[in-house]
Parts: sequence; structure tokens; C-alpha cells
Amino acid sequence: MGNLDLIRGRQVVVPLANFSEGQSIEGDVVVLSLTGARRFTTTNVEGDTRFVGVAAETIDVYVTGRVLTAGYTQKVLVDNAAEIGDFLKTSTTQRKAHAVPDMDEACWGVCTSDVDGYDFVSAIVFGGPQHGAQGVTGPSGPSGPTGPTGPSEGPTGPTGPTGPTGETGPSGGPIGPTGPTGSTGPTGPAGTGLTGPTGPTGGTGPTGPSGASGATGPTGPEGEAGSPGETGPTGGTGPTGPTGSTGPTGPTGAGVTGPTGPTGLSGPTGPTGPTGSTGPTGVGETGPTGPTGGTGSTGPTGPSGATGPTGGTGSTGPSGPTGTTGATGAGETGPTGPTGPTGATGTGTTGPTGPTGPTGPTGPTGATPTGYMWHTFMFTSEGTLTTGAKPLRIYVPGTMTIDKVYIAVNTAPTGANIIVDVNKNGTTIFTTQGNRPEIAASAYTDESGAPDVTALALNDYLTFDIDQIGSTIAGADLTVHVRCKQAF
Repeated sequence: MGNLDLIRGRQVVVPLANFSEGQSIEGDVVVLSLTGARRFTTTNVEGDTRFVGVAAETIDVYVTGRVLTAGYTQKVLVDNAAEIGDFLKTSTTQRKAHAVPDMDEACWGVCTSDVDGYDFVSAIVFGGPQHGAQGVTGPSGPSGPTGPTGPSEGPTGPTGPTGPTGETGPSGGPIGPTGPTGSTGPTGPAGTGLTGPTGPTGGTGPTGPSGASGATGPTGPEGEAGSPGETGPTGGTGPTGPTGSTGPTGPTGAGVTGPTGPTGLSGPTGPTGPTGSTGPTGVGETGPTGPTGGTGSTGPTGPSGATGPTGGTGSTGPSGPTGTTGATGAGETGPTGPTGPTGATGTGTTGPTGPTGPTGPTGPTGATPTGYMWHTFMFTSEGTLTTGAKPLRIYVPGTMTIDKVYIAVNTAPTGANIIVDVNKNGTTIFTTQGNRPEIAASAYTDESGAPDVTALALNDYLTFDIDQIGSTIAGADLTVHVRCKQAF
């Protein structure tokens, strides 16, 4: 999207009725009529300070049409040669603008194209003549294409009352370059925590699982990295901490003994060996006995010897070979024995933190923009006026400053003056109530004194009240214009 597209998106166009002496075409310069609300007419006064607009289409007499009161327009009819950056005011020729090189309080627009004489130019309309002292003239930018928009987020608008900016110069200075990044401090050595010893395996229960191994001690935390910058040398590895003590042996699992598999075939009976000492009895419950395997064949019987006296029991002969193991029984596995306690955590120390690298210098700040765009917010109250707060709200589209309030009626009051108040977020902007706009009896227009509350922010809202009306004839068809300026 180009800069002109952004400007076109900020047009303020209002419906006004043509009460001039003839048809108005697109580009005609018109002024607010004082004969009634929402009407315009033409003028032959050079530098007329009434509220000015530009017809945005062809509008017949007594027909309501679109009038641009602020923003960019492709057509403004001028009566003399004009250059980019010239300012516009009303002309002695009706419906025309007159281009001048310097801004004064009657100027209401700035040219954005050149013309040799009587013809159309494109322009940015401020939203009304500038009622205030002329600011110091800013330096003219070089001729050429429009410069890039300055760092302000607001859209490019017309040069504010502080003096004209060269049409092609940037609204604000460029943002200064970012300062170089400071060098990275050296990385602190990685602290290596000592690995805690593995806890010993718990004693095996009759059928329960082995006790869990003790947990490995955690690795010491890594030293904190220094600020970003050039990578410093890697710090040396921290010394290994001492080995943690061995965790106690887990208790014997209390799992239930699995069922006995089926007995294998019996081998030949050999001589009985000596009886071994009885092992400790497992504490698990005995599983169901598997089926008995078939009996092996009996070895041949030796000849009977004479019965001698009974001697002492001889030592047990060696055991015969073991028969094949029967198939495993299908009994359920006993519960898992409790896990042995975790070994103690290692106590390795954290390595020292590396030093922070120096911060790079800050880049220079860009120049502050100095231009303004003018906005006008309009309220209307149709018919015979009544006092009280009016319900219409206008929400503000961004940060700006209230300049002044203008009011006009179609039917003048008699017997008393009309007094209007404007509120920001429900509270009057005229703390000094004598500064409120006030139309005198038998008059049609007035403008306010300086408001006390001027700062507006995004999504603030404006409302208006009619505090007083004429006592004999109240007055009718009121229009309220709140003029604001926005820096860019």
C-alpha cells in the first residue's frame, strides 16, 4: 500500500446541502453556510475564515452531496499557478482556491502537485482555516519523490501550524542505527555434580523382584552463560565431587512362591548323599503343586547280605543325576517385593559464573517529527432545540489535541442566548464555563474560547449538551464542530 492510499483512508467526508447560486462540481471550493444546519455556499472573499471544504462530487442546488472537509483530494480548482508545498486559501473568484507560498491563519490546505495556471491540483485539506499564530517555518525538503514516512505511527498528513514541511521531505528524521551488540562474556565452567552411587540390589525374595537400584545422584547445574556477545573461552571442567555413600540394602521381597512345575521323570536311584543344611524358609505362600511327573524305572536290587549289627549311619552317598525339569506351573506370580531405599544424592558443587560482557553503546535518537493533521468531529440536533445532554457519542481514533469548538443554527434564538457544552468521557472540556460557545440572540454562529481539557487518547469519546436555549424562540437545527489536531 502506498503513502497516498494511506492518506486517502483518512478522508473526512460529510453530507451537506448546496445553498449556493448554482451547481457545484468535484473540486469546487465551498464554505459553511450560516443560513442553516448542514448547508454550504460559495465565497468571493480571499482568505475567508469560515469552515472550508471541497466538493467531492457534482451537487445540484438544494441537493445534499458529499463534501470533503479533511484529508487527501485529487481535485481542487485553483485560479493561479501553484507548486508542490504551496498553501491554499479561498479566492476572489467563487468556487476557486488561491495558492500562496507562505501559510497564514486563512490557509486550509497544501498542494501536492504543480499547475501552471487556472486548473485542478491535488491537495491535502486540513479541515478548516488555521486560527492561530503562524509557527516557525521548517526547512524545505529537496524536490523529488515523497520521502519515507518518519518513525511516528500516525499516517502522513498535512503540514501543521508550525510551518510547512517540504512536500518531499520525510515527516521525521530516520531512526538512528542500533548500537553494536556488546561482546559475549566468557562461558562459566560447567559444574559437574558427582554421580551418587547406585544403591545395592535388594535381596531376592522367594519369587519377588529385585529391589530397585538406588537413584543416580543429579548432575551439578551448568554455570550461567554471560551476556550475549563474542563467545569467550570455555571454562575448565569443575572437579568431580566425592562418591556418595552406598544406600542400604532393600528388604527381602515378600512375593508369593510360584507353583511347582511338574516333576520330571525319575532317574535311577543312586546312593543317598549326606543331607545338606536346611535353607531358610521363604516367607511367601506356597503356590499350588504342579502335577507329579512319571516315576523313573527302578534300578536292579542287589543281593541281600547277612544282617549284621546295626552300625552308625554312614555318610550320604552322592546324589543321582537330576531328572529333567517339568513344565512350569501356571500359578500366578507372587506380588513384587518393596523397593529398596534410594541411595544418597551426590553433593558436587556448582562451577562459578562467567563474568558479564560489556554492553554496547546506544545508537543516537532519531529526530522528533513536527507536523499535524487536523480532524473535525461534527454533531447535529435537528428541529427546535431543547436543553439537556444529547445521546450521540463520537469515539476518537487516536491521540490528538482539542483546538476549538464551532456552533451554528438554522433558526436564530431570541430572548436569550444558546449555550453548548462539549464533554470528554462524560465530563466537560470547559472547566472555565465562560469559554463555552454561545450564540447570541438573533445570531447564527459562534466559536468557543480555549478549552481547559484538550488531550484525547484512542477510544476516548465526545458528547455534547445544550445548556441554554432562546427564551422566546428556542432556535433550531444546531450543528456542533469539534476541531482537533494530531501530530505526525
